[in-house]
Amino acid sequence: MKLTKRNVKKLLGIDSDAALSRHFGLTRGAAFFWGDDSEIPETHQMALLKERPVLASKVFGAAQNKAS
Repeated sequence: MKLTKRNVKKLLGIDSDAALSRHFGLTRGAAFFWGDDSEIPETHQMALLKERPVLASKVFGAAQNKAS
């Protein structure tokens, strides 16, 4: 699973870009500029994985399955 804006919003139960921005402590409109199907910035991916370690198996497990 890639940590795209769409996937992260779904995982966090967030329905707006403003709420996603607030989750990461950013200005209200910051996430608006991230593409829905683009991965969120790496610094925010790492923060999310630190906050919710259980996601790591979904993210890295999917990457390992693709490599096999």
